[in-house]
Amino acid sequence: MVDHEDGNHRSGLRATDPVLADLFDTRLALSMLDADHLVELMTRVAELAVEHIAGADHAGITVVLDTSAPLTVGPTDERVEVFDRSQYELDVGPCLLATRTDRFVDVDLREMSRLWPELAEVSRQCGISRVFAAPLHRHDESVGSLNLYTDSRTTVVVSSTSPALLALLEHLDSGMADYSDNLAAARQAEVLRSALEDRATVDFAVGIIAQSRGCTQQEAVHIFDTVAGHDTERRRSTARRIVADREFRPET
Repeated sequence: MVDHEDGNHRSGLRATDPVLADLFDTRLALSMLDADHLVELMTRVAELAVEHIAGADHAGITVVLDTSAPLTVGPTDERVEVFDRSQYELDVGPCLLATRTDRFVDVDLREMSRLWPELAEVSRQCGISRVFAAPLHRHDESVGSLNLYTDSRTTVVVSSTSPALLALLEHLDSGMADYSDNLAAARQAEVLRSALEDRATVDFAVGIIAQSRGCTQQEAVHIFDTVAGHDTERRRSTARRIVADREFRPET
């Protein structure tokens, strides 16, 4: 296992790739007014990590707020959820280690087998050969990690000095700090968990729309947004009705 000191996250992305820096700034320019915005930010960061960081075939974000159980936000696919769920159940793993030590952690399957044999078996079944975890902060406190997963077929290793990685961490830390400032500490984990559940319901409803209308996922998202608007409560109630009915009716 390779640990990397977690620095101040000041990246040189704008100096090395101003076009990518502008893309990140545009995609991640969200006001952290509530947990839904934080979930959206983290989801976009995970997607951008897979798109622009060499060696990151999958990504997700672990969040551990105070004494609450760990959450996975923005997993790019099911294998991330499977791996993370095993980590949390076993209470070991690179993502939890990065969170608890406030250090970058890079571990391959061989080292994982030595440290956490049960987790290594899950990783092997998922086709994951390496995990890189970088701490996420609420101001100066480590409260999670950005996790990058490498497939067994991939030979590229995620670089801890990648300007793209450091830029994404800057955006995450800033968003987490803003979210925390806008919500009492005692409710941060509770509200975030609720927002994740709502997002899952919306995603399920969008899938129902896509199936009933015979359209693409993107078209289904547009239909849902047209019907439900952008009010959080209306979106929640609309999604719940669609899921409960297991069908989409235009009058919804």
